[in-house]
Amino acid sequence: MQTVELDQKAIDECTPLLFKIIDTIFKQGCPKATCKIGLIYLAKIINFYPEFTKRYLDVLLNCPENIRSATLETRPLPGTEEEVYVSGPNTEKYRTYGAPLEWNSLYIVQNLEASVLAERLEVLEQSHIEITDAATQ
Repeated sequence: MQTVELDQKAIDECTPLLFKIIDTIFKQGCPKATCKIGLIYLAKIINFYPEFTKRYLDVLLNCPENIRSATLETRPLPGTEEEVYVSGPNTEKYRTYGAPLEWNSLYIVQNLEASVLAERLEVLEQSHIEITDAATQ
């Protein structure tokens, strides 16, 4: 396998295109497999692109409860780990737990606070509490 070095110019040119693709696919109401996989594997980019945190939280706050719970789990009990198989030319198995191990907790909590304030929530929802708990462990 050949390693390709990208110069800063190439990175600057390609990054907006990559985020346009991510924004098109990874959004509220996306297919469950996309949501599960995206919440785990896109958590890492928050460290490098803090502005992505808002989109990430929007998906995390609005995904089904079982997906959010699995995503936030960092030490699932043996046998309860959930994995997603994606079929195609190359069938792959993806991890669907452990997002807090990958994301930047400070950015998550700051954006969660901004979301709560913007929505003028007087009472936190269960999803807000679960995410805060996961981000502060």
